[in-house]
Amino acid sequence: MSRLSGFMILFVLWTASAGNSQEIGQVRKIYLDGMTSFTGRDLKKAGDNFRRIIGMSLPRNSLFDPYTAKSYYFLGEIAFIRQDYERAVDFYKTVAGLYYEEDIYPRDLYKLGRTLIISGRLNEGIAILEDYLSHYGGMDRLEDHAYYWMARAYAGKGDYFKAISFYKFILNNYMESDLTFESRNSISILENLNEKQVTNTFETNNILINITNNTENVNFEMEKAILERISRLLAIKQRLLEIKAARVDALSRLKEQNWTEQGFSK
Repeated sequence: MSRLSGFMILFVLWTASAGNSQEIGQVRKIYLDGMTSFTGRDLKKAGDNFRRIIGMSLPRNSLFDPYTAKSYYFLGEIAFIRQDYERAVDFYKTVAGLYYEEDIYPRDLYKLGRTLIISGRLNEGIAILEDYLSHYGGMDRLEDHAYYWMARAYAGKGDYFKAISFYKFILNNYMESDLTFESRNSISILENLNEKQVTNTFETNNILINITNNTENVNFEMEKAILERISRLLAIKQRLLEIKAARVDALSRLKEQNWTEQGFSK
């Protein structure tokens, strides 16, 4: 190989590397802007940034993967906050199916299971959360939340005994969890619920997982009406806790990335 040929090869490689580095810098900036908007509650602007990244057709199995995976994840978070649960499931599923080597994967798996349960797909949600607990329980300190949503799912299926066992597991093993109050109330509700008043599993799901279903035209007896209101309040409180946790997590990840980037190049 001539000296000129060797120089040309090195020049081409250097040019490609420089271009790739410049593109990564551009993607990183778009992502960080999106994170800043997300933590600032500007969901529209955040969503625009994350959609811009996933629309760039970035190469897979590359340095772009963390940004693409997290963009899908936070689009799922935005959809969840807007109570568009089916769309949230689609975004979470993309991460779970394609980006299982990224650090966001365990948390995404939990969010997928939880959102499937909220949207009424109980068996799918239970299977995902069982997978999360068996492989990643404890990594993101979300195992108590995973058990809580499994309890909600089994209650929705009419398996009150199993639901109560999960609630009691939370009380016995996660005594400092923010879900202890909800767990105690749910145990009390289930233990006092007269199953004969519930005519089918669909009505049970309306009572105990009462986040997305519209029950205005259903004539419940007094005990059912009280139960529904209690369940709705608990579900709203839980959703607010999830949203708050998502924003805190996003802010901490944003700060962590800023520190990392400042240490290398900024």
